[in-house]
Amino acid sequence: RGLHRRAVTALAFSPDGARVASAGADEDHALAVHEWGAGDAALVAAGKGGPRKVLALAFHAEGDRLMQVGLKHVTFWTLKGRQLNCTRGLIGSAGSLQNFPSCAFLGDSPVVGTGDGHIYVFEGITVGKSVKAHAGAVYALGPSAPG
Repeated sequence: RGLHRRAVTALAFSPDGARVASAGADEDHALAVHEWGAGDAALVAAGKGGPRKVLALAFHAEGDRLMQVGLKHVTFWTLKGRQLNCTRGLIGSAGSLQNFPSCAFLGDSPVVGTGDGHIYVFEGITVGKSVKAHAGAVYALGPSAPG
């Protein structure tokens, strides 16, 4: 039952708790967004995540944007009604293409943890800044309230 036929590799709740996004371990690493409330979690939208395993998901504060990261990819999703549209993140010269085990939104800025211990701060869909944060991989990121 449901969209995913294999394991779920990543899960994220929208900030208001109204929706839940999941990424599957199927061939297309499908992304699904469900309403999260009383009763059955109704499917809102779904899309193909791509050929590479997804390791983390994060919702933007407004709940209409998502970020997906994993094995050598960063993908940004926009939810419009029942449709998900994706845009691939660009690493550029500010970083290096590698495994990305964590992600979060810091205000409007997408932030990604890297396998080599950096945190990449995106400007739009492109890495704008890279900060060395750890000797090993950055496996978890979480936003905090201002102040």
